[in-house]
Amino acid sequence: MPKWLMAVLGAVGAVGVAVAGLVAAQPADFSIERSEIIAARPEVVFAEVQDFRRWQAWSPWMAMDPKAVNTYEGEPGVGHANAWKGEQTGVGKQVITESVAPSEIGMDLTFIEPFEAHNRVKFTFTPEPTGTKVVWTMTGTNDFFGKAFFLFSGSKAVGDDFERGLASLKGVAEKAEAARREADAAAAAAAAAASTEDAVAAGEAGAGSGEGSAAAPATGAPSAP
Repeated sequence: MPKWLMAVLGAVGAVGVAVAGLVAAQPADFSIERSEIIAARPEVVFAEVQDFRRWQAWSPWMAMDPKAVNTYEGEPGVGHANAWKGEQTGVGKQVITESVAPSEIGMDLTFIEPFEAHNRVKFTFTPEPTGTKVVWTMTGTNDFFGKAFFLFSGSKAVGDDFERGLASLKGVAEKAEAARREADAAAAAAAAAASTEDAVAAGEAGAGSGEGSAAAPATGAPSAP
């Protein structure tokens, strides 16, 4: 083997060993967190997150892989699940394990393909003067390949996905808030109109009863001499 080729292979091997050492030195535990202020009440935003069927409108991964097949189990709340299979998003499943309305949702997130991983996801909803602060967090423990993924932009990629998802959730929840406020206002107006009609009807009934009493002749009084 030529000396120059041996030198190249040796350099490549040294780089490989250095990269492997760098990957191995990365912390196994990770946490990714992003937040957004949404101009909607906590219960409105909470409803959009707790129902996996509604994720079609704001999830960054469903937007990335619209042809993925999604299946659902149960109703919104603890035990509600979403499994998916797609060319871009692979195979996985998420299950709600905690639900404290309208402040917190916890999930188990399992990736099956193209790699296996088991992570925890948490959403918190905190009232703010301008609406609700939503915090989306994912935590877990990486193996060697997971460390490599996170070292070479993986953490940023997931964080960027969270930001896109929260921006979409903001739009969806704020529209839902506006519709809910319109419905509440219409219901209040209808209730006020019904109350006014009842009051008018009661007044008319009372007036009619008074007139009838004034017109009725007295009974049992002695006749004039």
